Amino acid sequence: MGKKRVKGQPALRSEMKRTRAIVLTDTATELLNQRSEELEISRSELIEGLARGEITMSSECELTAKKLKQSKNFSRSG
Repeated sequence: MGKKRVKGQPALRSEMKRTRAIVLTDTATELLNQRSEELEISRSELIEGLARGEITMSSECELTAKKLKQSKNFSRSG
């Protein structure tokens, strides 16, 4: 059984989380929802895990990120 959450106490980490705002497309939000449901974790825990390197993306996602970066570089040079 999991540990009961206590207000003002960190639940999973050694520090408290704070509210942040990010701006996403509807598609990105839906994909984030799907992935967090697959992993059975919250969206914020998915983002936290990605940022900390505890959750890694598949090679397909990395390839997509590389393509996006290349397209941004291409549009800046032209």
